[in-house]
Amino acid sequence: MAVLLFHIFRQQDEHARTMAIARARTVMSVLDREFLRTHSVLKTLGNNGLWQERRFAEFHAEAQQSARDLGASSILLLEPGGQMILSTKRPFGTALPTLRSAPLLAQTISTGLPGISSLFVNPVDRQYIFTLSVPLRQNGEVTYSLNATYTPDALDNILAEQKLSKSWRAAIIDTQGKIVTRTHEAARFTGRPVLAKLLEKLNTDNEGAYDDVTLDGIPVMTAFSRSSVSKWSVVIGIPLEEAAAPVRAFVLQAVALLTLTLIIGMAIIWWLSAYLNKLANAMLSERGEAAARDEGQLLP
Repeated sequence: MAVLLFHIFRQQDEHARTMAIARARTVMSVLDREFLRTHSVLKTLGNNGLWQERRFAEFHAEAQQSARDLGASSILLLEPGGQMILSTKRPFGTALPTLRSAPLLAQTISTGLPGISSLFVNPVDRQYIFTLSVPLRQNGEVTYSLNATYTPDALDNILAEQKLSKSWRAAIIDTQGKIVTRTHEAARFTGRPVLAKLLEKLNTDNEGAYDDVTLDGIPVMTAFSRSSVSKWSVVIGIPLEEAAAPVRAFVLQAVALLTLTLIIGMAIIWWLSAYLNKLANAMLSERGEAAARDEGQLLP
């Protein structure tokens, strides 16, 4: 019974972790679809040809509509050197700055592939943002980068739509291990790095589950899934007390069932023992009476 119960416990615990990983994987797939949607809209916008003809005023108007459709903070058109050609946050024709440090721009120009930045602070308003980019080519050469910028709260609806238990902690993590948004106290934790143990696992595994403590001090079973495309991650923390409840209930039911089986078995054995004892005594009694009759017949 002890071996069986231990085996059941291990199986149920493994099942709970597998289900938590699957939940994190589902949320991550939704996030990847949103990233893909942004890249698709940017590519469609870039295919209108207006930028090639330097009809930037008309391009600016279409970019504003695309930004509204995406729910993006802004859409930018950048030259390889970092000069901002237009921003939907500014009226067309406004003088715009040159970006001094733009890792995503450099990546997009060098690889010629769409990209996603990590969370960073907007130098203009000092607010956290992240950016998605697509390259624009002319004569086979990347001449511009078309970017859409978002604030972290643009991803809040992804977590809200999952209808997770209110006690669960879920977070979206960027490529550098920084919290982009979170189901609980997002404003407090946005931009903060995850714990060292989680960061190590995110850097070595695409998904997994283990026991840990959240940044706000709650013991949880942590499940994570990292996208092989964007390299962003989704992490879900289920309070250990809650995560263990189904396993504990199942084990208690198994114990109750096994105990009941044992009691019934012992009762059957007791009844059989009593019955056999009674039968044996009756047989002995009959033999004794028969022996006495035989002895009486032999007397003179």
